[in-house]
Amino acid sequence: MSANWYGSVEDISTIMYKYRIYQNESALGGYVDVGTATSMTNDSYNLIEGTNYSIEVVAYNPSGLNSSGYSDGAWTDFGKPNNVNVTSSSHPVQGTAYSNSTVLLHFNASDVNSSGVMSGIAGYSYLLDKYPGTAPDNDIESREFIELVDYVKGTDWELLYDADSKTSYKTVTTVKKKLLENQSIKVRFALAEMDGETDESVPIEVGLTDEVCTDFASCTFIGKNDTTMDIAYAYSVSNVKVYEVIVKATADVTDSDFQIVIGINSTHTGSKNITIPYSTTTDYQTARCDEGGGSCPQNTTIRYAIEADILDSPNVTQTAQYDNLADGTYYFHVKAIDNAGNPSNTTHFQIVIAGGESIAIQNPVNGQLFLNVNDTMNITATVFVSATSDVKIVSMHPDGSTTNSSQQSLTTSGVFNVTLRQGTNELYAISTTGAKSASVFVILAKEPQGSSNKTIAIRHSGCTTVDSNLCYFTSGGTVVGIAAEEGSAASGVVIGKTESNTMKIFATKAAGFDASKVNADLVDNDFLDQINPMFGFNRDTSKYLIRNDLRYEDIYVSGDVKVDPGKYKLVIIHNGVTKDGKVNVTIGIE
Repeated sequence: MSANWYGSVEDISTIMYKYRIYQNESALGGYVDVGTATSMTNDSYNLIEGTNYSIEVVAYNPSGLNSSGYSDGAWTDFGKPNNVNVTSSSHPVQGTAYSNSTVLLHFNASDVNSSGVMSGIAGYSYLLDKYPGTAPDNDIESREFIELVDYVKGTDWELLYDADSKTSYKTVTTVKKKLLENQSIKVRFALAEMDGETDESVPIEVGLTDEVCTDFASCTFIGKNDTTMDIAYAYSVSNVKVYEVIVKATADVTDSDFQIVIGINSTHTGSKNITIPYSTTTDYQTARCDEGGGSCPQNTTIRYAIEADILDSPNVTQTAQYDNLADGTYYFHVKAIDNAGNPSNTTHFQIVIAGGESIAIQNPVNGQLFLNVNDTMNITATVFVSATSDVKIVSMHPDGSTTNSSQQSLTTSGVFNVTLRQGTNELYAISTTGAKSASVFVILAKEPQGSSNKTIAIRHSGCTTVDSNLCYFTSGGTVVGIAAEEGSAASGVVIGKTESNTMKIFATKAAGFDASKVNADLVDNDFLDQINPMFGFNRDTSKYLIRNDLRYEDIYVSGDVKVDPGKYKLVIIHNGVTKDGKVNVTIGIE
């Protein structure tokens, strides 16, 4: 067992601590001194399943004066939850073939042993595949929020905080729904600061109650979330900011409804009024209560700007649905995980789908890549059937939309026109009897378009001496310049046609430099060749010249990395030339 506590404070002497462990409110042994430490770990006891353990901590000074505190206690749960019970309303008998390609599965579990209810079911981990013995991981599948109260914009205001009198209020909204322990309620609500914007942290209280509050001070919360927010100014009810918190129920609701409480804590002493919008209605029972106590008059004519969504409970039967499955044998694997993190054994449920006919897409093949300059492309797909069928191909696009091919009556096979959109498309063939092929995933990517104008202009302001198709300047004993195999030069710029020729940036000795000899070297591609350096350098020179070829045809981009459709920046970084004369280029996508 481990525990932590906040340290006590005394101005005169050092505070020391000791603790004692309780089992079902009975002390286990004596106190254990820990000095000035504010934490403890004790592994000398064998904890018993289904038992409540708590810690008493005593703070004392050298004079013997002391005070003590107790933890809330925690229940031990070391055992697995009970195995999950699985049924299917679409395929009720395991191993029996059904033609329905949509599978509905229902499952639930409990966390109960001979001692009673343990920590409770926190959720489930499950998957569907074609292997009989798969075990899901221990990560709980995400659950969905179900709307209880929809959000409606208000038409008027009501005060939640009166800055003049420093009075705080709370609103109460009744929700016609039962609530189970550990269920979470997502509450969205609109609040507005009036008369201008201020940077004030406002203490907001959002809670759940199991009773209609006639006197707010006496209400018992079954879940609460206290937070602070900087409430935004709103000049009208139509531009009010909406805030969101999640509140977890700490107990079952015994009635058929519960209440959502939203308000300002009485400690707030801000300078601006805070309001909540409301509209006129006859559908909801609401109230506004003074934080300091007093009556909470019920009102059935107004509705506050509140939305409430409930997270589906792990303690009720869950449902998983799988649509458009191809013929074959499938296995549903599910395990329950309790609130202590213990997983149950895996339950396996077999589903057999046999529509009496088989359908298969022969081409395109799974993972095939298509290139096109447009965002959409029509391709042909071949489908084979085992019996005469009326068939079409469904193309599900990356944005979730679908397009259907025309329907054909096939005896053995047929060819269909199918529309693809940029990104990954899922194709499957389906017949009017409900039989469905396995899905084929194909990719439509933008075909790279080369530039129609492959003329490059390289500029340098110091490049003032011009000779035919190069310009250069002399700095000390070195000539630096730009040259094109096919092009023209002017002061400060060389323009070259690069469909099949190169442009070069060079530096060489000024001594012996002869611009009239350059053109022949360019044509032979000997210009600034390291082996035949030219321009005044001997073959055996140890000096190196700078050489850089610029060609559109030098760079090719390919690979199998997939990105979502959209607009990207292609970044090409020139890292220099390797010893064997190759250009080192890095290509990235931003």
